[in-house]
This record gives sequence, structure tokens and C-alpha cells, in this order.
Amino acid sequence: MRGSRWLALVAAVLVHPRPAAAEPGELQRWLVPTLHSGTLVLVMRLGSSARWPETYNIRRHERNADTFRRSWSAAPTFDVGERFFEWDHDPWTINLVGHGLMGSELHLRHRQARHPWWLALTMTVAWTVVWEYMVEGWHKHPSGIDLIWSPTGGLLIGEGRLWLYRRIRRIHRPVVRHLLLYVVDPFGQLERDLFQLPF
Repeated sequence: MRGSRWLALVAAVLVHPRPAAAEPGELQRWLVPTLHSGTLVLVMRLGSSARWPETYNIRRHERNADTFRRSWSAAPTFDVGERFFEWDHDPWTINLVGHGLMGSELHLRHRQARHPWWLALTMTVAWTVVWEYMVEGWHKHPSGIDLIWSPTGGLLIGEGRLWLYRRIRRIHRPVVRHLLLYVVDPFGQLERDLFQLPF
């Protein structure tokens, strides 16, 4: 019986979505993507510690402080002798796919908040610098390819995701629309469901 109640609740949410919230104000248009981006960076930092505990060890204070100083005093790593998209000595999957998706996540949320593409690109550059120098810079030297590709890939992939997002929002079948939004924009859709955000 309890399972059928949960099923009915989920069906009610999907088939009868909440009424659209009011048009976002200027504060909300900045606050939502900023909180989204900050949370993304925090989750990435925690995930990096879980995946590579030796590299991202916060207890090695002296080594971390030295790495942080060198991060700001030397050029980012860009070794042209390495293989395609491995110019920072990381696997190409992390650089091409991981940083491209990270950039697109930063870019898309700003675009959904009705910011122009150039402003979304600027904010993606800013958050990429925060990640490379202020977060990861304590543990690894900044990566030249990450600094270039995260915003560039973010623009290309993010604009593609925005195109899909806008078309999916026009679908009249609520269940199909809702599920497709979770495929194209899982984190943004979760925020919309939890906080009744208009974008």
C-alpha cells in the first residue's frame, strides 16, 4: 500500500506539474547560477578527494602551500609533446569530456537565467580560474588546456544543451517533457523541482 502511495505522488508531480513561478528578478537571475556554480565546484572538489586522495590531501600543509605559490608564479602546464588533449598530463577523457561538461554546466545555468552568451562565457572563464587557481591550485599546477577548453567547450556544449532545453520545454506531454529535461539538464531540473524555479 505504501508503495502505491509513492507511485501516485510521483505520477501527480509528473502529470500535474506545479504552476510556473513568477518572472525571475535580477537578484534571482544572479543568485541561482552563482549558487549552482559554487555547489558544482564544491562537489567536484569533494569528488576529487574521494577519487585521488593522495593528490588532494588537505593535511599536507607545507606541500600544498608550496604548490599554491608555484601555481601563481609559473605559467600553466601545457606540454605540446604530449598526446591530443593530454597536454597537462591528465587523461584526455578528463580534459575533453570532464572539463567540457563542467564548462557546459556553468554556461547553461547562466543562459537559463537569461544572461547573454558572452556573459555566460565570461562567468565560465571566471569559475574556471577559481577552480584551477583557488581550489585545485593547492594540489596541482594549473592546466593550460583546462583554462582554454572549459570555457570554450562550455560555450559549444552549453549552447547545444540550451537549444535542446528550450525545445523540450515546448513539449505538451508533461511526463515526457519532465523526463527529457532530466536527461538534458539533470542538476538544473532538480533545482527547478526542489525550489520551484522558473528557469
